[in-house]
Amino acid sequence: MAVVTKTTEKLGITLTEALHSFGRFCFPKFAKKYPNLVTPYKNPKEFLKSVHSMVHIEVKKLYRDAEPPDFFYKEPADNRLIIEYSSKRKLCHFMEGLIDGVADYFKSPIKYKQTSCTLNGNKTCEFDLTFS
Repeated sequence: MAVVTKTTEKLGITLTEALHSFGRFCFPKFAKKYPNLVTPYKNPKEFLKSVHSMVHIEVKKLYRDAEPPDFFYKEPADNRLIIEYSSKRKLCHFMEGLIDGVADYFKSPIKYKQTSCTLNGNKTCEFDLTFS
């Protein structure tokens, strides 16, 4: 958060813009550093469905004090995924950037909308994703 806050001051952008950009920037770095967590998946939907059960478990192994968000999934159609995101830090704009980073990495567009948000008083954030 210190890096993001400094970025907002230096560039004169909002916290929302900085978090989104940072998420998009971070995903390729993550994929390069931990290819074994990304390369087994052929498309962004498969990868995103693995985040809670694979990636977050590995993060906890690497960083014992880490508190990754909880993800719950619904699949209303083959080309859709709904991710319910629950985090004490409420970094849903960072999550949006990560989704864009995943789309960039897999070279597969993802359309999404956030249908609920903890920043607006909802219990969780929910992202409705549609894959090309």
